[in-house]
Amino acid sequence: MQLVIRPPTGYKEGGSSLATLAVSKILIALIFIIDLYLPLGYAVWILYLIPLIFVSIRLKQPIFTNLTLLLCIILIIAEFFLSPRTGSYSIAAFNAATGIAAFVFVTYILNYRKSLENKLIESENLFRKTFEEAGTGIVHMDTNGGWIRMNDKYCQIIGHSREEMMHLSLSDIVHPDDLKNDLECRMKLLRGEIRDFKMEKRYIRSDSSIAWTIFTCTLMHETTTNEIFLVGVVEDITKRKLKEEEIKYRESLLQQTLELLPVGIWFLNEKGEVLSSNPKAREIWGGQNHVGIKGFSQYIGFWPDSGKAIEAHEWPAARAIEKGETVINETVNIKCFKGTPKTILNSAMPLKDKDGNIVGAINVNQDITELKKAEEELRFSEEKFRTIAEALPLIVWTADTTGELDFINQWAIDFTGMSQEEVKGWGWLNMLHPDDVEKTAQLWKETLNTGKTLEVIPRFKRRDGSYRWFITRAVPLKDNYGNVIKWFGTSTDIHDQKEIEGRLEEFKKELERSNTELEQFAYVASHDMKEPLRMISSYLQLLSKNYKDNLDEKAESYISYAVDGAFRMNTLINDLLIYSRASSKEKEFTNVHLKDVLEDVLGDLEILINESNAEITYGDLPTVKADSLQMRQLFQNLIQNALKFRKDGGIKVEISSRRMGPEWMLKVQDNGIGIDPQFYDRIFIIFQRLHDRDKYPGTGIGLALCKKIIERHGGRIWVESTPGEGSTFYFTLPAESTAPKPGA
Repeated sequence: MQLVIRPPTGYKEGGSSLATLAVSKILIALIFIIDLYLPLGYAVWILYLIPLIFVSIRLKQPIFTNLTLLLCIILIIAEFFLSPRTGSYSIAAFNAATGIAAFVFVTYILNYRKSLENKLIESENLFRKTFEEAGTGIVHMDTNGGWIRMNDKYCQIIGHSREEMMHLSLSDIVHPDDLKNDLECRMKLLRGEIRDFKMEKRYIRSDSSIAWTIFTCTLMHETTTNEIFLVGVVEDITKRKLKEEEIKYRESLLQQTLELLPVGIWFLNEKGEVLSSNPKAREIWGGQNHVGIKGFSQYIGFWPDSGKAIEAHEWPAARAIEKGETVINETVNIKCFKGTPKTILNSAMPLKDKDGNIVGAINVNQDITELKKAEEELRFSEEKFRTIAEALPLIVWTADTTGELDFINQWAIDFTGMSQEEVKGWGWLNMLHPDDVEKTAQLWKETLNTGKTLEVIPRFKRRDGSYRWFITRAVPLKDNYGNVIKWFGTSTDIHDQKEIEGRLEEFKKELERSNTELEQFAYVASHDMKEPLRMISSYLQLLSKNYKDNLDEKAESYISYAVDGAFRMNTLINDLLIYSRASSKEKEFTNVHLKDVLEDVLGDLEILINESNAEITYGDLPTVKADSLQMRQLFQNLIQNALKFRKDGGIKVEISSRRMGPEWMLKVQDNGIGIDPQFYDRIFIIFQRLHDRDKYPGTGIGLALCKKIIERHGGRIWVESTPGEGSTFYFTLPAESTAPKPGA
């Protein structure tokens, strides 16, 4: 495979000019010397042709041949006069003249050949220069697809050096998608079916990039060598192709953008006819008409202010084309082609060529029907809010995100005597008591920073100069991203409530003092009262014992009544003491396992349970935060109550628990005599009894004590019962840890 340009046929590079001239002069000198010694007529002048032809062949310039010819003629003439004459003078002169003429003729022939040869060299050089310096790539290939020659531009375009091309075939450098078509066209060219062909062809460069080209190929026949080869001309269009691809991509991107835009886009020509539109435009109008400006009357629209129909020339697109006017967001009520009413924002601007002539327009439609509905609903909502705000007997206000009030109702104006302008912004601080301004402003600023709800209780100044307590609350209105966009607030007059709370606080303190004094009194009274009772009981028992024989039955009965009364009085005092201490805060709550407490109580009541022929069952009970001693008193009173109010033949008591959300519900169920529903509340009041003391002894404090214990623990107690069938006492205790309630 030859990759160089071959020189023209017959061309041979000359040697050194000086060497050639020297050799020719030596030959001429030898011939001249020989001829000098030969008789005139016998001289071999023809030998001068040897150096003459030698110079002509070896040297390109004709001047050297001419000078050699002149030298030879001079020497021939010199020989004519200097050589010995042995023959006829005329014959010798004829021979000399003939030789000179022959030399002149030969020189002419040699110079003519030299001229043709030089022209061929010039043509070959021109071809070489044109081939190598051409602005397009040129390649010569044999009929088998082998490389003959190629210029640098071709190598540059296809991205391979000549050295690389020695090892590559056509299939190695042509893109696979173009190779088949290329080979088919070459075969048609070789078969004579076509004279030439032209195609877009991609080459794969050495760096794997793609070179786009226009490839033109024709068949050449070299007459001198009878060589047939293909000549290919390659024009690099890679940049153009990349530009076209970029334009195509941008057009595709623009088209996709138009497809996705939430607004309708219309492209119109200079007559107002629709060239193209995006889907949203056709959706808004329910289709498209290709009418010109005169046909715009087919588009039905109305001006929202006047309700007047829009004329054809009044449409923004018509004004853009006819007047060069740019229209931005003109609100129009339309009736689409399907008859559906809509509201749109209509915009249009003219499209101009490079000379500034209007060649069309772009028309943009935005459907704001739903937005208009939302605005109307918002306006109605705001009116409703203002109506409600003005009707409420309290201060209603709104603020922006900076905390400045932008609305306050008339009630506030009437209350404070300040105007809207005075109150708005941060002027509302002037409504507050001077002692409350700094704290309220600080809390409001913190609320603005955190976005949380505000609650503060400052004093507001009334128009008469007096101050009243108000509870002020503010809540944020947030968007879908959680950003605060508005604040709504109210300020409610709680002055009377504050005064009541003050009196209640005083009453509470007084009550706590009374409870303390009562507890102290109960404790002291129990000791002071129990001592005389013990003395009375002791002396009565001594009287009965020591004077038994001297007392009659009636006296014994009186003594017995007195002792029994003293015992009941002692029991009552003990129960009162326990009841008064039930609300004590001295003992903190701890974890109490109610099952353990119940089992301890049942152990204490074992004798009474056996005497009552009672069957007591219980399941697993929870652990709660409680006062363990009071839990014992609770279970003991409820079980004793069940054992006391039993029917003949024994009693069954069942104790169970169940989780009810944040609390435990426990029940103590028996099959005793039951309770009439009308007495459900009465049984939990201290000293209230439903039965005769002789039949069912007791102080009437037990259930009241149970109620007080449960309330101290944050629970509640109630009863459900059917007379003659039994009773079920329910009570609840918090499931979570809790602290004792004071004063319960």
